[in-house]
Amino acid sequence: MRILFVDDEPLLLEAIERTLFEHADKWKVSVAATPARALQRLAETSYDVVICDTRMRGMDGAQFLQCVQRQQPDALRIIFTGHTSEETALRALPVAQQFLSKPCSADEIITLIARTQELQGILNDATIRSAVGHLDRLPTVPRIYAELSRVIQDASTGAADVARVIERDPALCAKLLQVANSAFFARRVVTSDIQCAVVHLGLRTVRALVLQTEVFGKVEGADHLERVAEIQAYCLRVGTLAAEMMGNQPGRDEAFMAGLLSDVGQLALTIADSEPWKQARARAKLTGERLHETERAVMGTTHAEVGAFLLGAWGLPYGIVAAVAAHHAAERVVHPRFEVPAAVHIANALLAGEQPSPELIDRVGVGSRLDTWRARAMSMTAAAGKTAA
Repeated sequence: MRILFVDDEPLLLEAIERTLFEHADKWKVSVAATPARALQRLAETSYDVVICDTRMRGMDGAQFLQCVQRQQPDALRIIFTGHTSEETALRALPVAQQFLSKPCSADEIITLIARTQELQGILNDATIRSAVGHLDRLPTVPRIYAELSRVIQDASTGAADVARVIERDPALCAKLLQVANSAFFARRVVTSDIQCAVVHLGLRTVRALVLQTEVFGKVEGADHLERVAEIQAYCLRVGTLAAEMMGNQPGRDEAFMAGLLSDVGQLALTIADSEPWKQARARAKLTGERLHETERAVMGTTHAEVGAFLLGAWGLPYGIVAAVAAHHAAERVVHPRFEVPAAVHIANALLAGEQPSPELIDRVGVGSRLDTWRARAMSMTAAAGKTAA
């Protein structure tokens, strides 16, 4: 894996080279002391990860990462934040996929790079990685945009009011958690709870995210709007059922979020609107095969893997990333107990009218509860049908 560090502090670059020297067998590290030199390296070599400082002479981090996004969209883009203004950080949000506090420890850098390598393994198709790399936001339905704008502008609005709107939209949940868990906003405890994220960020920052950085992606075409609405409504059911299945166990909130975000890969592919994605959807409609099966056959990957890669690149909690990656693949659920990935996988199968993996059900020991969960899934599906009608 090739990594490029860009910073105009020579001592920092020397420290990074020393830190990563012992990993030279698996990570090829390059450094550049100026953005101009870094752009020259990008023209000569492909990189998997590009990490730069926020403030540099001649070009700031946001401007530099815009160039990286154009030249090598499949590279993971990370920005160092030190004493940076909120305005500067918000400008970097559309292009920076993760934030690192500065200074940070050697262990933090090594952990981040190792996790990035795992993400590359989840999604090994360069074409799809490139499509995902171009995304700074996911699409959402205009109705949600209008409602959240109204709520935020109300002087009496509280965090709970904002959270109730955001929780209905996977795209906004993903972006808000990305920002709340980033190093810039100095949250050392990872959160999967939207209301906590709203409280931590504050309504002013949430408003800035919505209005200034256009978190709400605009989806063009009636077909796409309808498709996005269907995805969001289904994901809400998956998250709700997965959370109910967890009961009072730790991870209930994370199960809700993982279910809500389980099909963000479909949203990403809807935006990319590539020919292979169109072919996979057409084949599923024609043959009756499940969409993730036709995706695998046509594209070599699935929306589950695309979604996991995107959320992982955004720095969301690992439990959510793992659950999204596994929601169509029981073999990816590695925990021997009933935890979030298993809950999301089983909830998704039941709501899709499918039989969950018998091996998984037996392994996590929930066979006695399956009929109750299936009945609940059927009632939720029926209720959704009545609402749509």
